Amino acid sequence: MQSYAIMRSQAIPMAVYRRRLLLNQVRPYTAALCAMIVFYQASLLVSGVRAPLETVLPARILYRPVAPECTGGDAACVDRPDLLAPEAVPVPAPPPPAGQGAASLSGVGYVALTNIKIAVNFLDGTVIPPGEQLSFDDVAHTWDFQEDPIYLMSVATSIHGLIPMRGGGVCWLSTALWNAALEAGLETDFRENHYGLVPILGPGLDATNTLVIRNDSSTPITVHAWIDAGGVHAELDPEQPLDRTATVDGPVPLGGGSYVTYQTISWADGTEDTNEFYSHYYW
Repeated sequence: MQSYAIMRSQAIPMAVYRRRLLLNQVRPYTAALCAMIVFYQASLLVSGVRAPLETVLPARILYRPVAPECTGGDAACVDRPDLLAPEAVPVPAPPPPAGQGAASLSGVGYVALTNIKIAVNFLDGTVIPPGEQLSFDDVAHTWDFQEDPIYLMSVATSIHGLIPMRGGGVCWLSTALWNAALEAGLETDFRENHYGLVPILGPGLDATNTLVIRNDSSTPITVHAWIDAGGVHAELDPEQPLDRTATVDGPVPLGGGSYVTYQTISWADGTEDTNEFYSHYYW
């Protein structure tokens, strides 16, 4: 018979058993983890701290230059604009107006002034594509005796004198537009002067509502029109500089109520053209 000392139980407490079992299970992974950490630290010493990150992050993020803060007169301080801001993107300046025209509103009555304002609203912002015409009648809705009913009844000139007409006064704006076209060197397809001389518009430089001009350039031209204390204005703004400049001479009186105005166009190739515009007033 074996003694009690030999027969005694070999069991260990359950808590101790579970702790030993857990250690046996995680010990290989702990060793592997420690080895990976040691290897990673060694690689940092050999290749530098940025090397592992460069495979993950773009270079523009890692190496983005940062301008020093400008807190004084430091020569190394560079004030760099934020290129992501819209105002930091350079925008080329638009070319100057190709032509400008104006007509004084001195003495113009309420009805005529109202009609001029209506015509300005129709005309302002109109774009003339390259090679296309601008008919003042079409844009401002001022066809003779078929005018837009928004216009008021006023007076117009005829061969026999003044007559009632809806839209009277819009010729102040068509005159300003024609003068702008002359200055810009644009082609005039059709222009009529008034039957009777309108002194405030001047002889030889006036244009009725039947005016038709042409954008004979290679760039779109925008028409701007407005009214201020100086009168009614028309301006022709091209997207690119035009290939010509122009001078206007006259009007030259020819006698008998007739005048001639000259438009001389100087082209980029050095050539010149001269256009003549005749006017005759019956009274």
